[in-house]
Amino acid sequence: MENYSAAWKVLEALVPTLKAKGVSIPDHIAKKLRTTRATIAIHEADPTYEETTAVLEAYLVDLESELLNLAEKEIGKEYSNDWLEKIGKARHSRPEPVGTKRGFPAGVPRGDYWIRVEIGDTVTIDELREAATNQGLALKEESPILAVIHGEQSAVKQLIREIAERKRKETDRT
Repeated sequence: MENYSAAWKVLEALVPTLKAKGVSIPDHIAKKLRTTRATIAIHEADPTYEETTAVLEAYLVDLESELLNLAEKEIGKEYSNDWLEKIGKARHSRPEPVGTKRGFPAGVPRGDYWIRVEIGDTVTIDELREAATNQGLALKEESPILAVIHGEQSAVKQLIREIAERKRKETDRT
């Protein structure tokens, strides 16, 4: 199993490193990083959903390609290869267990299946609230950028699939 989160963190760290070396980073890279991070969260919630895995792979390869090409063009092949090696090591490192990053959410019954979702460009709180209501799930806002959705496991997984499908259709249009 690949550690997408660790690979993303290396790619995210490459951006300020390139900037510090005077490389101009295109504006769309930040949006690609956010979209990829949101897709990783969806994948971590349900890694069995093959379409999410395929979309995630495509996002990471696209980001990796664009950033490493910039690094090679502006700084040099050796620098680019060093970062490629870091990304490869991160991808094959042992993934951190899902849910250990922020702990168990307060107020969620122990028997409920839950997922923590980052609110932002990928999904709004209104979209989450509507989707959760449609699936008979409860939604609890933890912060302005985090929400916990909980309830029956199959309903939570269905909600994730619906969000992923909606976002995939939106990205296909662009």
